[in-house]
Amino acid sequence: SPADAEVVAAVGVCLASEGSTVGGLATALRNDKGVSSLGDAYALYAEFFKVFAIWSNQLDSARSRVDACKKTDAFRRALASCQQDPRTDGADLLNWLSRPSQHVMRQPLVLGNLLDFTPPQHPSRAALEEAMEKIKAVVSAVDAKKRDYEQRTRLVELHTSVRGLE
Repeated sequence: SPADAEVVAAVGVCLASEGSTVGGLATALRNDKGVSSLGDAYALYAEFFKVFAIWSNQLDSARSRVDACKKTDAFRRALASCQQDPRTDGADLLNWLSRPSQHVMRQPLVLGNLLDFTPPQHPSRAALEEAMEKIKAVVSAVDAKKRDYEQRTRLVELHTSVRGLE
């Protein structure tokens, strides 16, 4: 069905997202003016990580949709076939759906590790520190949007249940 195709297509997006950050940063280092270090590249692309807030807000709905689709034989067969693809490392679709959100949340850890191994006098140190501040701000914004979305969803649920009592 078209819905099943949508879910299976999401796997391809997830597969691509894992390597896209590294590829994008490497491309920025090679091609973008003003980007001379990994810190510069991270700082440049930090704002783009905010799109993960939307993904994160829809994750529960996507999981529910996948669970509903798993009730059909055709979907289960397609899912099993996808899991045989070596690019998936045998990971379940629900695991892949979680990866983009996990990906953005890992970025401060990655930058923290880079900072740990970058001497204070290194020319890239300031750019890495700036990138860390920007990534932390993005992660904080994603978290805040997720909390806001969950609160609004809960409010709608409460309103619906109260209306049902009338």
